[in-house]
Amino acid sequence: MGAIFITPERDAVNRGKAWAMPINGIDPTGADDHFVHIHNKTDKALELVRGRLSSTVAGMVELLRGTGTSSSSTAVPLLPMGVNKDTPGGGSLFETGANLQLTGDGAALTHDYLAADVARDIDYGIRIPANGQVYLNWTVATGVLSGFLIITQPPEDEQS
Repeated sequence: MGAIFITPERDAVNRGKAWAMPINGIDPTGADDHFVHIHNKTDKALELVRGRLSSTVAGMVELLRGTGTSSSSTAVPLLPMGVNKDTPGGGSLFETGANLQLTGDGAALTHDYLAADVARDIDYGIRIPANGQVYLNWTVATGVLSGFLIITQPPEDEQS
């Protein structure tokens, strides 16, 4: 009989440190519009584990490190995935919008193709350090985006 292994995401759910961020019908206004912004303002790292995204048209979604303050955004409350109802806190921002106008910080961390009207599971595995920011960019000029992202807080011994 093999060993039983608990995934890091399941461990975070068990510890009450896993959240879903819904993305509901975001309609970017043009090509290269930023439609999700996560700004970790806590003193602990967060991790963007995975997502499930779909669009009404085919295109590329990119994850980039970001800087700056978003514009025309809507705050999105995170949905706890475990029994603990706490959120990451610290004034962290979880926002969506049609064109958040953030500044990129280097090359895209990921490039993922979305086919029209087909939900796609995307494994991110991206650590967002304390005071770090990331955003999702939609590279085509049309399409309504929906889905969710899974965000966790790694345990204390994995914070460095």
